Amino acid sequence: MTPPGLFQFRQLPGENRRDNVISASPATSGEPDALPADKPAVRRRDEHKPSPGAPSITPRKVASWVECGLIRDFSTSKRAGFRPEDVDAFIGSHPYKVLPFEYLRVSLVEMRPDQIQLPRNGSLATYRTHAGYDGANHLGLTTDMARRAITSIWPVAESRARGLADRKVPLIGTVKGAVELGMAYTIVDYTRHEGRTIFHTSPAQEDVIFAIGTGALIDVPAGQIAEIVTPELAASTSV
Repeated sequence: MTPPGLFQFRQLPGENRRDNVISASPATSGEPDALPADKPAVRRRDEHKPSPGAPSITPRKVASWVECGLIRDFSTSKRAGFRPEDVDAFIGSHPYKVLPFEYLRVSLVEMRPDQIQLPRNGSLATYRTHAGYDGANHLGLTTDMARRAITSIWPVAESRARGLADRKVPLIGTVKGAVELGMAYTIVDYTRHEGRTIFHTSPAQEDVIFAIGTGALIDVPAGQIAEIVTPELAASTSV
């Protein structure tokens, strides 16, 4: 039984976890399983929206934020559980922004095993063990492995990768539009691997740190897992 005030994602037949709907397990008998429409687990996004272009907040986004450790998971079962006040606090600390510089945006999902091996000294060595993002680092990854889970491996052509490295463009990960400082790096070089690109990075520069601040929600077009974003492009997709 879920404690009062704690909501879970209920998995429906034939659905993946990220397609779940938000529901509340009954605290007492006779209470409805679905959260009443007049008591939403997530506030309407326009209550927090600083501009007309701000993205909507959906159950699927909240599920991803919980799975990626951006919002604390209180569940003791396989279903993610969260407190509505934590969602409100997260939205409050992640205002909608149009980042004022060019950057490579990459879409991140829940941390998962995904090994890459690269040649070194005549043999293969493990370059990374996982892919994705886990803000709480439940797996205890090293700093390098957590970084490489974000910065490799992406479908970016070599000509574009070379330009990004030459200009030292920021690489910024996002989980369903949510950005935190732990997802931001500076591209300094790259390696081609199996037709895709591994980016080598240094820490984020001061202007990126200042722009992201406590966090941000940005626009992410559907279907593109890696995209070079300019201020002009970001502004055009926000209206």
